[in-house]
Amino acid sequence: MHIELDLKARGLSVLVFVLSFCYLTYLYRALPALFTIGLSVLIWILYRAIAAAELPRKALAYGVFFITPFLTYCGQIAVLTGFGGEGASLPWVGVSFVTAALALHIYHQKLDVLTLCLNILQPARMDSGPVALNSASRGRSWVRRLRVYGSWIALGIFFYTVLATGLVPFLVLRDSTEPLDILIFSIVFEFYVYFNFSGLTFVVFGLLNAAGVRTTLNFKMPFSARNLIDYWQRWHVSLSSVLKDIFFTPIKRRCGVLIAVMVVFLSSAAWHGMSLNFFI
Repeated sequence: MHIELDLKARGLSVLVFVLSFCYLTYLYRALPALFTIGLSVLIWILYRAIAAAELPRKALAYGVFFITPFLTYCGQIAVLTGFGGEGASLPWVGVSFVTAALALHIYHQKLDVLTLCLNILQPARMDSGPVALNSASRGRSWVRRLRVYGSWIALGIFFYTVLATGLVPFLVLRDSTEPLDILIFSIVFEFYVYFNFSGLTFVVFGLLNAAGVRTTLNFKMPFSARNLIDYWQRWHVSLSSVLKDIFFTPIKRRCGVLIAVMVVFLSSAAWHGMSLNFFI
């Protein structure tokens, strides 16, 4: 999981970083992700001090993963309800995805300055999922990459600005107690979350791959899944990668599949928010 970018790809990644950070700053009228960036730097310094020791390093990885549940428990950030960042704390922009990515890279001892700066703290990815594949997209010129991945950018913009926005008026039904309204809301909300979240991830997927950084496709047509297991393998792929690597695989070896699955679901619930509805 080590980034190996050529100079041209690295330059394009820096350009995406600067432009997306400027956009976030313009959008929020203030410097976003202030605490997230500072916390990440402190974590990197601590990681460098203990990287060679396996047990402390893995303990740090788990501790970093559970920073987000701790912040939701303390009321510093809102739970991830899917309502477009409702109640989000601006200084902590991206902290959920950043800490998940940090945990994965620390666990595998693959956290370096380039990974931290151009990948994990990439502002374009702070609303799109925690993991990039961290390798250069070689064999194509940036012009050809832009032609290929430009369609993903266009699709993401359409999902986010047209389809997700078009479903917003139906979200008022969440306050209704009528059975039909509840049914309609449950269906509409699922599609709203998909178009809203996947739209953002498709834009970022297109931007970073066009810049030369291979980034995982976070949603792989989940509604075409054949069963529930297949559905979850296609939904929020980057978070699933984190949960699989640092929870499921090591716990499965020691305690078996059943315990590993339970731990994964509880960890995922805690990551989304320290509230009873997620754990249920």
